[in-house]
Amino acid sequence: MSKSSERVPVSKRQRFNIFARDGFTCRYCGKQPPHVTLVIDHVIPVSKGGTNDDGNLATSCNECNQGKSNIPLPDDSMSDMDSLRLAQDRLEKVTAAKLAIKACRAQEKLRDKIYDHVVELTGHDTWKRKNLSYLLNLFDEFGADKVAHWMSTSFVKTTKYTFNEDQFCRYLGGIARQVREREEALR
Repeated sequence: MSKSSERVPVSKRQRFNIFARDGFTCRYCGKQPPHVTLVIDHVIPVSKGGTNDDGNLATSCNECNQGKSNIPLPDDSMSDMDSLRLAQDRLEKVTAAKLAIKACRAQEKLRDKIYDHVVELTGHDTWKRKNLSYLLNLFDEFGADKVAHWMSTSFVKTTKYTFNEDQFCRYLGGIARQVREREEALR
């Protein structure tokens, strides 16, 4: 093998970037995981002088890559319609990812406000992870207004001399269970 045709491994970062660029879709047949295993293909094979430049790399399913072997494909291997479909698919995935990130950030802000409310109400700023998660899940399930009211009730009912986080959460759980039972009975 001559120096110019020696295979240099594609880095994990570059591999991921190529997969993302191609929409995690085989550029030759259009299949996607989990139905196929994706690999990186050298459009111009290494044995024919191809490099690891992004422009020479393409996402391929293992089957298409094995079938292609070291044969360069014609430049028009992907039709204009396929390119447009792939670009549209990429745009939809990017848009969906941005919306998911925005929703996660909004959820995080809401959870921070809930935590601040719980700390303000109870004066207890070191919560067990399981209890805090439980409270946050109640807010998700029943809404802020209901749970905030329940928390006030629970705090009054469970706090005589000292605050007990576990007892507080058990009391809230009892209220939530009763509400669920009432809602189920109405169905």
